[in-house]
Amino acid sequence: MMVLGGLTAALLAAAGTASGSLSQLHDYHVHIDERLSQLSVEACFDGRVPDLLYASHNWAGNVLEQAEMVVDGKTRRLRPDERQRLRIRQQPDDGCIRYQVDLGRAARSRNLGIAARAGEALVISPRIWLWQPRRLSPYQDIELHFELDGELQLSGPWRGLSEAGDDNPARFALGYPPLGWDASMVVGEFDQLQIERAGTRLGVAITSGPGEAADPTLSHDWLEAGLEAATTIYGRLPTDRVQAVIIPLDSGDRPLSSGRVSRAGGPGLLLGMKAGFPDSAYRPDPLMAHEFMHLLHPPVQREHAWLSEGIATYYQYIGLARAGHLSAESAWQRFLDDMDDGIWARIPGTILDITRAMGQEGGAEFVYWSGAALMLKADVALRSDPDTAESLDHVLAEWAACCFDARRSADGREALKELDRIAGTDDLFTAFYDDYILAVGFPDIAEILEQLGLPQPGKSFELDDEAPLAPLRRAIMTPHEAPLIDH
Repeated sequence: MMVLGGLTAALLAAAGTASGSLSQLHDYHVHIDERLSQLSVEACFDGRVPDLLYASHNWAGNVLEQAEMVVDGKTRRLRPDERQRLRIRQQPDDGCIRYQVDLGRAARSRNLGIAARAGEALVISPRIWLWQPRRLSPYQDIELHFELDGELQLSGPWRGLSEAGDDNPARFALGYPPLGWDASMVVGEFDQLQIERAGTRLGVAITSGPGEAADPTLSHDWLEAGLEAATTIYGRLPTDRVQAVIIPLDSGDRPLSSGRVSRAGGPGLLLGMKAGFPDSAYRPDPLMAHEFMHLLHPPVQREHAWLSEGIATYYQYIGLARAGHLSAESAWQRFLDDMDDGIWARIPGTILDITRAMGQEGGAEFVYWSGAALMLKADVALRSDPDTAESLDHVLAEWAACCFDARRSADGREALKELDRIAGTDDLFTAFYDDYILAVGFPDIAEILEQLGLPQPGKSFELDDEAPLAPLRRAIMTPHEAPLIDH
């Protein structure tokens, strides 16, 4: 925690500097009052002032109290149109606008995608208050300067720019995320943790909430196990910083009641935690490991979540076993038990159809485990062929290293082509699309399981150590001796 003249800013994003050479750096000075009722912004632009500013949430116009600019000594009011745009006319270069946002009204939505109270803190989506140019290039960025009343703390996903002795320690680079991508910002009073593993710093904000308060020590162990599991896949994560926000909930039948990964400004996790379970339930938590596994791959378009969720689901038990939180036998047993549940969760349609509709019509477990089955097929094929990449781990690590674009989401079909290129295979991955994603039914992996010495999903569990690919099965659960990627 950094303290300066009554201002306390918990900089839970790792300190750093903006990458690359910037040609334009716009300044947004953000003030939040001690009651968490109002957010005020003065946005000053470097060079030409944009004709339009956009907010990507449809609530942004509802909570915008006042917006104005001064031209030739005259104040001109700005009002958003029906497309959530502020139109700016005849503003000279290097001009500024000012606006205020009603946080109290936003918080009454009780929606974490807008704003919601969490004890003495407020969880806010930047999409409701950040009015910005529609597009920022890699040579443009916005610098956020936060001024917080009293002893307020701040957690955000952005890369910190502050250095020791700065007048304002709460200074961040927005990171030019695409308009519409979300993140979580927490301001107020909350506990905080720092966890480091293999060059990645996890900054954690633990809020109060409707449920029993989260125990910081238990939260530390819970998060650390998930981080350790994800770290074993490549030897380290493709990012040097991650934000996590924990909100205690009063419902749910497992420690992680809900989870969401965000990408805007930097990787972030929003986690709903249910207290009251035995301590052992928090250490090898596959759902926590699952959320961390999403940090391994580039952003993927929502309609192709069969790929991103398939990767995370495939590795959740593998990572826990490699990190020593589960035995290999227990990991395979739980893998197959959950896969059986996924098989029976199918609804009508192709895997692509179900993926597109799963938010409204269900079928998520089927999509997740269908994707995991395809990842198992790919991993076994790669490990069995000396003329290709060594494993799925190696291919995905190279995909993260070459193609991790923080400004766009990958199309699933194009991603499969890229994976084939990296793996040195003709159509191992691309064939999945026509053969499985556009087909009805669960991918057939019966022969692969038999070769690995694993039972079929839903059958009694027993490993066959004499199976032809039993050594490969053991290798899948073995961590790498050296990292596959550098930060």
